[in-house]
Amino acid sequence: MLNDVIRGLVSGVTFGIFKSVKSGSVESSALIIFTNMIKIEHIAIWCNDIERLRSFYEEYFAAACNETYQNPGKRLETCFLTFPGGGVRIELMQRPDVHTPTPDDRLLRMGYAHIAFSLGTRQRVNDLTARLKKAGYVHLDGPRTTGDGYYESTFLDPERNVIELTV
Repeated sequence: MLNDVIRGLVSGVTFGIFKSVKSGSVESSALIIFTNMIKIEHIAIWCNDIERLRSFYEEYFAAACNETYQNPGKRLETCFLTFPGGGVRIELMQRPDVHTPTPDDRLLRMGYAHIAFSLGTRQRVNDLTARLKKAGYVHLDGPRTTGDGYYESTFLDPERNVIELTV
């Protein structure tokens, strides 16, 4: 049974033993197999200029964007950004009746705080920090090591969403 659990973990299937079940005079463990794990599939960002934001994430984070979807009835335009490492995607959404918060509202408010991108090394954080600064994007802080051990640098994207570059 242990070999089955190990094979399952290696193949991406998670096993969990939850309770013992009596079967006549034989006690056996009930093995529950989970193949549908909960994960964050995507996050969505309202934006004023979907093409500008799309270009930013394509240029600086190597994102690939699907074909833009348009819903004329709702006056909605969306596209999904996929990143080279896979994982969570970002949906960019634009609609003319969605208002832009004031600059003060956007930086300190309840709810969404930032998106963190793991770049893999300190050098990559340093390099992208330099590129974004040179391109004129608003640099908020870093690179620095935080009190909880993260090496990070923070910026505003073209729509003033906070992005964090980390190892």
